[in-house]
Amino acid sequence: MAYLRPATYELPFSNPDTSRDAAVQAQTFSGTQRQRVLDWFRSRGWFGGTMAECEVSLSLKRQSICARVMELRQAKQLTQTDDVRDRCRVFVAVDAPEGV
Repeated sequence: MAYLRPATYELPFSNPDTSRDAAVQAQTFSGTQRQRVLDWFRSRGWFGGTMAECEVSLSLKRQSICARVMELRQAKQLTQTDDVRDRCRVFVAVDAPEGV
């Protein structure tokens, strides 16, 4: 997949124009989603959270959560732990406050 601009989190797209158009359109809300997802994981502290928990809490589709989590991991703002809850991996914000 190609990226519009990888350094600025611009979304991937395939070769067809419709896919590129969809990626450009999604760009308008992906930054807001990414911040909401990061804020949610930060609020969980070192207990962390799963994508399923985040999906329910933020009322976003799983595919949106997965995409934002992958972007945040690539940016080293989220880390995957060895913990598993309800058969889902637990993620923690790198700068999560302790004791939350």
